[in-house]
Amino acid sequence: MQYQDKEFSIESAILKGRPLPEWYLDEPVLNPGEDFYIKGFYELGTCRTMGMSAGPIPWRDIIAYSNFNNFDKELTNHFTRIIMGMDTSYLKYLDSKPT
Repeated sequence: MQYQDKEFSIESAILKGRPLPEWYLDEPVLNPGEDFYIKGFYELGTCRTMGMSAGPIPWRDIIAYSNFNNFDKELTNHFTRIIMGMDTSYLKYLDSKPT
């Protein structure tokens, strides 16, 4: 999440050969083919309820997304846990941002 807020500074640091910030270096690396988790997270983000703040992605929408994409039961279980974990982190990040 921080990468999006600081994307320009990361690109600038890379172009200028400056050291990269620790938070950027600690980002998890996805294995080839695992980018569908990121795609799914952003697509499912449209299912959030919005009020005074963003709500979590509903579980039923994660399952519907998995069914729509023909995930088998094992992948659906992994996908659900990962998306819910990403969502928890994202909501914590949103709560920590100054208003």
